[in-house]
Amino acid sequence: MSTTKSPYFLTDRQKQVLRFIVHEITSRGLPPSLREIADHLGTTSFQGAAVHLLALEKKGYIEKSPVARGLRVLRVPKSEKIGKTISIPLLGEIQAGVPIFSEQNIEKYLSIPSQYLQGATEAFLLRVRGDSMIEAGINEGDLAIISSQPTAKNGDIVAALVGQEVTLKKFHQIDQYVALIPANPKYKPIIGREFLIQGRCIGLLKNKEANNFRGMNNRNLLPIYSLPKGKSTKRVKIKP
Repeated sequence: MSTTKSPYFLTDRQKQVLRFIVHEITSRGLPPSLREIADHLGTTSFQGAAVHLLALEKKGYIEKSPVARGLRVLRVPKSEKIGKTISIPLLGEIQAGVPIFSEQNIEKYLSIPSQYLQGATEAFLLRVRGDSMIEAGINEGDLAIISSQPTAKNGDIVAALVGQEVTLKKFHQIDQYVALIPANPKYKPIIGREFLIQGRCIGLLKNKEANNFRGMNNRNLLPIYSLPKGKSTKRVKIKP
């Protein structure tokens, strides 16, 4: 009888580290630091924590990047449960003269882990088009997770209806004016007195995940990051 282990086999310590990374992303909205991983393991050795991360990366469970908290979960073992799922609409092309959530505007529904919604009771997905938000880590083809709400506060990334197009921009209000600010110096802010805000971006499914997302039966995907919660304090629709 062969005792060869699968190349995807995880030791108990590696499972512990992976569970901790998943927990931190889904509960806090960002991956843990090396120090936090070491603390979770009950050790003062950063090198020991780094060894476990290297093993997880080699086995295809995570991807590391040379930035602070640069951890991305690529998949989890089938035996690991991420949690309940919830079905939310993915908006496609916005049709003129009909409500944004009418059936004509909904491309399909996707079931995603409920943790991604950070407690939001109503949400939808918006496929990112263009490169206006690349400096915020939001790229073409990503799926933005939007918490439906008509209000925002300065600094929020919002989905705003401009004409017949929903655009993803950073919100900033000064007196009676609202600016929708891109995260790319190639583009100028959109400034006006009245915008219809459809919701606040609370998370992101990166392009690779978005293209392969298969709903309830796929438990291998996590957002590369989630945006922090924040109470909305300013009305977005500004009247002269």
